[in-house]
Amino acid sequence: MIPNLFDGFTTQPNEPMPSKTYRLDEKSGRIVGSIDSTDAILQAAYKILKTERFAYEVYSQFYGAEITRLVGQDKAYVNSVLPSRVSDALRSDDRIISIEDFTVLEVDSETLLMQCTLNTVQGVISMEWRQSHGG
Repeated sequence: MIPNLFDGFTTQPNEPMPSKTYRLDEKSGRIVGSIDSTDAILQAAYKILKTERFAYEVYSQFYGAEITRLVGQDKAYVNSVLPSRVSDALRSDDRIISIEDFTVLEVDSETLLMQCTLNTVQGVISMEWRQSHGG
């Protein structure tokens, strides 16, 4: 007879995973405490967008964004492609429901300034970040 290992084991299939994680200090490159809720979601979104998709074997093919190669390209092309690339990248995090009010400003020929609103399971978050050629 095969024992039933799941007797008495209950799960909630739609229960969200906890979002508590380490706080990363980007300037020092160190872990400094922990964060939860919207701060954790925002940090995860920044990490996704700063990681070039397909560039690192440690990440799955679904993690990261395809943004770096757009810097310096024709402005009309970038404006037409970038919103869907950002949306595709951020949808890998199941805490992000949708991305709205997406804007792109060209700071110079090497840098883009992007802004958007994230609708998340924790509420609405405003996000702004710069993307330079090469990271």
